[in-house]
Amino acid sequence: MNNRVQAAIIAAAVAVAALAPATTAEAATGWRLTAAPDAGAELHDVAVVSAKDAWAVGGGKAGPLVRHWNGRTWTKVALPKAAAGASLLSVSASSSSNVWIGGHNGRSTQFWLHWNGRTWKVITGPDLSEPVAPKLLAISAKDVWSFGWKGDGPFYPDVRHYNGSRWSKVAGPGIVFEVRALSSKDIWAVGANAYRAGMAGGVYHWNGKSWKTFRPLPLTSYADYSSVVAKSAKDVWVSGRRTSGETSTPFLAHWNGSSWKQVAAPKTKQGLTALTKDGASGFWAEADGRFFHYSKGKWTSTPVPSRSGYKTAVYGMAFIPGGTSVWAVGALQDKREVARYDAILKLGR
Repeated sequence: MNNRVQAAIIAAAVAVAALAPATTAEAATGWRLTAAPDAGAELHDVAVVSAKDAWAVGGGKAGPLVRHWNGRTWTKVALPKAAAGASLLSVSASSSSNVWIGGHNGRSTQFWLHWNGRTWKVITGPDLSEPVAPKLLAISAKDVWSFGWKGDGPFYPDVRHYNGSRWSKVAGPGIVFEVRALSSKDIWAVGANAYRAGMAGGVYHWNGKSWKTFRPLPLTSYADYSSVVAKSAKDVWVSGRRTSGETSTPFLAHWNGSSWKQVAAPKTKQGLTALTKDGASGFWAEADGRFFHYSKGKWTSTPVPSRSGYKTAVYGMAFIPGGTSVWAVGALQDKREVARYDAILKLGR
């Protein structure tokens, strides 16, 4: 199961002044660490509406954490008391007045938070299995998806759809770890199919009426899918790890509109995660403390920026429409991989 989507909120008794730079992004190109403002916190996901409107969510010793980018600074957003105790793991936004956040409290409650541009609405519900936050996808104010799961081995999908006035349950394709939408009738997701004998990776597509599960992909053994990026109906990429016996290797597969083809992936210890568009001909991904870029059949990479004595863990990335810039979020970790500060990174201006 994708452990990277689970919260790890650990307090850290360190001075904020030691590592807290200004939250205004520098006017520079290339990947850089722009902010590490919250001690004992980490950010798990980021959603971008425009160059002047982005949202990052996570949690820490001070509780649930939401930050908003207004084009100049990342400011902390006040949440209603009803959200206290939540660790926020998923965010999706179709506009500045339609922001959805998913979380859980690590015990028995799930959270759905909605920002309508003026006020927050908090919806809670019981955890359906181990502590899990619903993965949210906001396509429009009348088209929002929530992907969770239930059970205690085996696990089963818990998929819900919001039409602007009410939530309804939908037959789910499988357990969804990551999802991307080209339109309301063209949604791509990766995750796992649940069986009593265990879990098997899956790639799913929504055509506006029903979910389709792709199998087989061009893989000869068990695959654990971790990320997806959809650039067009004929240009979709999925990544993960393929396991054969005791050997596990990263993989990348491409959909051209009619068939899947396996593409050579960098040799990394972990599979490529957080796939996101680059605004041009390729995409970005992260693995092993490096940002990887793929374009026209070629790979390049660069180290993930960090601070002396720390390493940066990246949990989410999102493309900024209208250019080639990208936001990334995560945490500054010490040698024991304990989150000491949340981290916000940016590529481009």
